[in-house]
Amino acid sequence: MGFRHCRILDSDHSGKLELVGMTLRELEYAEEKRQQKLYDEWLASRPKCWSCMDPIEEEFAWEINGHTYCEFCAEEKFRVFIGD
Repeated sequence: MGFRHCRILDSDHSGKLELVGMTLRELEYAEEKRQQKLYDEWLASRPKCWSCMDPIEEEFAWEINGHTYCEFCAEEKFRVFIGD
C-alpha cells in the first residue's frame, strides 16, 4: 500500500465533512475524472456543426443559410476555387 493522502470531502453538499484517505494514484485518477466531466459538460453546451454534428470547440463558426458549420465542414462544402 502506497503513501495515503487525506482530503476533506463534502460529498452530499450538506456541509458535513468527512476525511477520506486516498493514494496519490487514486487522487490523480479522481482529478482526471473530474476534469473529463467538466470538459464533457462544456462540450455538450457547445453548438453542433450542421454537417458533421460534432460540437464546435473553436471560438468562431460559420453561419450559412441559418445553419452553423465548423471551419472544416464550411470549407469542404462551400469553398470554391476562382483561379485563373
